[in-house]
Amino acid sequence: VREMLRMRDSNGARMLTLITEQFMGDPRLALWRQQGTTMTDKYRQLWDELGALWMCIVLNPHCKPEQKAAWLRQLRRWNSVDVCPLEDGNHGSELINLTNVLPQGPPGNPGEMTP
Repeated sequence: VREMLRMRDSNGARMLTLITEQFMGDPRLALWRQQGTTMTDKYRQLWDELGALWMCIVLNPHCKPEQKAAWLRQLRRWNSVDVCPLEDGNHGSELINLTNVLPQGPPGNPGEMTP
């Protein structure tokens, strides 16, 4: 994904979306949540790497504001899933504060980006 960003290949976000969807669909996430246990170190490392890659996507200066707005909506959808791990690898439903990263549109238009 990083190499795709370097090459300005717009498919990096699409590939990362697929990888994230696959991760979020892993049945072990639900099992760990039911048992009240944390992810294994391997999965925590993968989760951390996914987060780092999403930061690269979101902060890419060559992306259009509407793309960033769509990614923010997708990140919020994933965050609302019960099995979504917190940043530290535990489960929870708190979204990383992206308001400093993605400018919000005018009041009354949540999720819309300003040009």
